[in-house]
Amino acid sequence: MNLLPDAEQTQLLDAAVDFLRKEAPVSGGETPEAFRARMGRPFWSRLAGLGWIGLGLSEAQGGVGYTLAEEALFFREFGRHLLTPAIVGAVLGARLAAEAGASDLAAAIIGGEALVGVAFGEADERYLLEIEDADYVLDVRPDAAALFPAAAFTAAPARCLDDRLSMARGKASGAPSAKLTGPAAAALFDRGAVLCAAMLAGMAEATRDVAVDYAKTRRQFGVAIGSFQAVKHKCADMAVRCEAATSMAFYAALAVRDGLPSAAFDASAAKAFAAEAAIENASVSVQVHGGMGFTEQMTPQLYVKRARVIDQLFGDRRTRLAKLLAEPQPA
Repeated sequence: MNLLPDAEQTQLLDAAVDFLRKEAPVSGGETPEAFRARMGRPFWSRLAGLGWIGLGLSEAQGGVGYTLAEEALFFREFGRHLLTPAIVGAVLGARLAAEAGASDLAAAIIGGEALVGVAFGEADERYLLEIEDADYVLDVRPDAAALFPAAAFTAAPARCLDDRLSMARGKASGAPSAKLTGPAAAALFDRGAVLCAAMLAGMAEATRDVAVDYAKTRRQFGVAIGSFQAVKHKCADMAVRCEAATSMAFYAALAVRDGLPSAAFDASAAKAFAAEAAIENASVSVQVHGGMGFTEQMTPQLYVKRARVIDQLFGDRRTRLAKLLAEPQPA
């Protein structure tokens, strides 16, 4: 199995990288209010115009016609640039609506006309991420998946670890606009894990790059701090975690795409390891930056908070590791 992108995928990815560098730069000095304004409806309209929300849906479903493999490549870049987790809600919400036969709803999400927040948590009262401006809320569990109108939730504001994201807590009342159950819901849950794993792998890579760049330019005792063993070894460990997390995320994407017997196992393994890699790399990047690393003006602290939030979606590390222990990999 070849985990490297082919020529067509590379061309697609290069265009995405160019767009994100210009339109979604990561800035430590940006206020939460400025971030939310930047990620508002005009930005979603541009993403929709590029075809990114329907990238992995077939043309018959109103999408572009690519697969989970291409989506994973894009989501790695979304993680690098700290796009709001609502991108997961939009991509999976459009798929849920299309598979449930709600073609008009799928078209509205793919076209950027309807924004989708994400529900998570184990209890009936769910945490609701990015629903402040959302029209719908995606609630995906291993045995059931639904897309509710945002107005169906009776919710109270809650504080999010990542203050650039809005969060609430509440319950839904009434019928969903679209739903899936059984194997279809389980497949969507694992698909969400793969996309989050790709985002987390991108975060791990971004914090590695930030740490290495800083270690090359920051000087102490007349030399770059990257020449010190205590720093260079940390950077090397970060690079190893990146390679493993990215490889596992891409392998899981191909396994889920192709319906391999090990697909659910691979999705859980990729999500658990990518979360660990992203959180650890972000934390180490803070340390490499020394006393400045945790300050709001620096970027490493942004990845620490965002990685911990993405870890909670579609099964956190503890949930995914428990699943791996309970369901051994098929032979």
